[in-house]
Amino acid sequence: MQLTLSPEVEALIHRGMESGHFKNANDLIEAALHSLLDGIPYTRSELDAMIQEGIDSADRGELYTEGEARAYIAEMRAKL
Repeated sequence: MQLTLSPEVEALIHRGMESGHFKNANDLIEAALHSLLDGIPYTRSELDAMIQEGIDSADRGELYTEGEARAYIAEMRAKL
């Protein structure tokens, strides 16, 4: 299969490669597709609403400490 990528997508791939987390572009794309197809049950508008909810929460001063945030992330990762 051959794909034609926009310059924006190519830039995203290069940015992902620079992170050092992937050996090559194929590994990055494979990981992205698995993530998209296996684990994101939200629509774009739902994600936007959740992000706005977080921003509004922060504006009200409802923030987690670094330790609380790390513990929450670890808990969520353990469920994957």
